[in-house]
Amino acid sequence: MMLRRWQRIGMAGGVALVACTVSAWARVTVDPPAVTQDSLKASARDAQKKNPIPPDEGSRATGKQVYVRNCMPCHGATGKGNGPIANRQDKRPMNLTDSKFAKETDGTLFWKISNGHRPMPKFENSLPAESRWNVVNYLRTLIVVPPTTPSTKPK
Repeated sequence: MMLRRWQRIGMAGGVALVACTVSAWARVTVDPPAVTQDSLKASARDAQKKNPIPPDEGSRATGKQVYVRNCMPCHGATGKGNGPIANRQDKRPMNLTDSKFAKETDGTLFWKISNGHRPMPKFENSLPAESRWNVVNYLRTLIVVPPTTPSTKPK
């Protein structure tokens, strides 16, 4: 069957239109449901990872430098979630001084930094592992652990 020139052009245009529509549709993504820091769970294997960087002054100083460049804008200078751009977020950044973080393993904190969550970016591809471990060591200096009261023994 011989098609006339205008029919061939029309068919080519239709194919191009379908291709553009499919391409545009493929770019449309549905945002995943909001994830909270509390709902992030590292696997047992990740939680048990040991920090290969000793928590000495040098590591904490390096961790602080990385924190200031990457975390401070949202989490704030003291880690309370009150950084200069914190109010631009849909969800307030976590208060990293919360004592519940004292109970989390270094592996869990490393996993959370590595994997991120909305709106926190994933740092696995932008920061080397050594930098992320140094940040874990620095975060330990921000956590406020409430004092415990000595138990009283009955007389």
